[in-house]
Amino acid sequence: LIETLGPALTDTRVDIRRSGLSVVSHTLVNISPSFLHGDDLALLAAFYTDRLRDHHSLLPTTLQGLATLAASHNLTREGLAKLLDSLFREVMLQQQVVADRAVVYRMLASLLSDRLEDIRQLATQFTVGLLQASEGEKDPRNLVTVFSLFSSMLSTLDLDHLREDVFEALAVYFPVDFTPPRGVKGVVTKEELVLGLRNGLSHPSVAEWTIGLLLEKLDSDLESAKLDSLLTMQKLASRCSPTELEMWAREVEGVWSALKRETIGIR
Repeated sequence: LIETLGPALTDTRVDIRRSGLSVVSHTLVNISPSFLHGDDLALLAAFYTDRLRDHHSLLPTTLQGLATLAASHNLTREGLAKLLDSLFREVMLQQQVVADRAVVYRMLASLLSDRLEDIRQLATQFTVGLLQASEGEKDPRNLVTVFSLFSSMLSTLDLDHLREDVFEALAVYFPVDFTPPRGVKGVVTKEELVLGLRNGLSHPSVAEWTIGLLLEKLDSDLESAKLDSLLTMQKLASRCSPTELEMWAREVEGVWSALKRETIGIR
């Protein structure tokens, strides 16, 4: 197929190249992921990552093709590492439209779910890439996916040297300030965003930074921010094991003062 479409894929006219690439991507989407084996997948991955440097109008169908290749378990770990490296290096994700960003986030979520053992070996590359790609994300639908990704990563990957970076990536959105547009169906709710963010911030591995953030937000004049902080603190406390509670000892004075002020009303 690639050889037959060669003239279209190398045509000097952008629209012809885009049409040829679209045929390849749609073909990949509609065949079984196990149809292609290691060598074929490596060749196609190299072909698609090279397209990342082509005209920007080819990017949507290129990302579609890369997501399909990444979903195949026949793609080796080395091939997956090369694919992710090219993707994170060549694509400035926040400069792309919402739909294209969503394709990348869904691809990363699928990899974390379906190829966890491989991603564990690529944890640093995967995490740093996502941190850079998602910085500044504002679309609520994409943020639900991003929050879920970070939460899952904290539970499944060895992120000891990157935990603070993940915390900071989540903390900039706390507390959630979002009002769904009226009359638009299919938009996520504020509750989905709040719960997704809370699940990440209440992970015990980031408690040493989360407690300070919550105490800071408890001084806010917004009642919603106070309530969100208390609920997040409650969830964090419930998730910490006895061996993880020592971090509360360092903050006990501030926590106790804040709880007295906000729950007993001593202000």
